[in-house]
Amino acid sequence: MIFQLVLEGMAKMVTPEGISTMVGPIGFISEVTIMVKGNFLNWLLMWSLINMALFVTNILPIPALDGGHILLSFIVAIFGEKAKIPARVISYTFLYVLCGLMELILAKEIWFFLLGLLT
Repeated sequence: MIFQLVLEGMAKMVTPEGISTMVGPIGFISEVTIMVKGNFLNWLLMWSLINMALFVTNILPIPALDGGHILLSFIVAIFGEKAKIPARVISYTFLYVLCGLMELILAKEIWFFLLGLLT
């Protein structure tokens, strides 16, 4: 059930509504502290949801993650060592794109946090 919730949440992230409501680490912390305030069971549920989300995200066949390493192993096993260099180039490209997206989300969070302090 939690696994299904995580997958549904990840699917909703790519919709226009999901992108507009996406928050970075600052927004995440503020939302989580509101949710788990004073209730151990809510804290335990949030902890398990975060771990499940990290597991599902990590096992996706994105080249920079563990799922990507598994996929790369299958590609090398099927096509041989010749496919290793182009697959590594793709892996690093995905890694740089993911890092860039994380930087953009963090910059957005810091910007809105600073605007909130100034008002």
